[in-house]
Amino acid sequence: MNAIILFFNALLLNYFSLTIKAEVAKPPVPVVQQTKIAATPKTKIVAKTSGFTKLDAKGNVLADDAINHACVIDHANKLMWEVKTDNNDFRDKDWIFSWYDSTSSSENIGTIDGGTCYTPGRCDTEKFVQDVNAVNLCGVKDWRLPTTDELLTIVTTTETEPLINVALFPNTVAKSFWTSSLDANFSSYALIVCFNTGYVFYGYRSDSYPVRLVRTNH
Repeated sequence: MNAIILFFNALLLNYFSLTIKAEVAKPPVPVVQQTKIAATPKTKIVAKTSGFTKLDAKGNVLADDAINHACVIDHANKLMWEVKTDNNDFRDKDWIFSWYDSTSSSENIGTIDGGTCYTPGRCDTEKFVQDVNAVNLCGVKDWRLPTTDELLTIVTTTETEPLINVALFPNTVAKSFWTSSLDANFSSYALIVCFNTGYVFYGYRSDSYPVRLVRTNH
């Protein structure tokens, strides 16, 4: 009888010993809420790599729905574009310019002052670039004529003329615009991009077309 009692006592002691060890060995339960509060991350500011940003004439960033902006940054293509005006100033949408580049390696450097513009005597592409850079439009002064490939990036496939996003580029006429692109086989021409067809054509350098300037936006 005593032997049986001793046996059960031993079993009970062993059970309680194992239970205590198991309780001690249990890992602490993580405090999820506390961890979340402690790990709240700071906002990381990164450079914009897509979409468009509107700027005023001094280069200040405007709201996406702003109107009367002076420039637009195309982040995907790393370009900044001039936005035309409609107030009869020297960047008005209706002025046209002959193609001229005194530094061109082409045998035909174009036609001086062959267009119709705000300042008589300055109605060619080279002088228009100079005039825009002189006023530091949007805080910069490295504006230039776009290449054909650059200008085609803002042509849209809509059925409404002009073929461009008019919210970003208001005051755009549905006409052909000059580019800096040339064809060595046709020295009398420079390439133009048409905003009522979306096509690229040749334009006589003595002809007059609107101009939209661009710059590389690093």
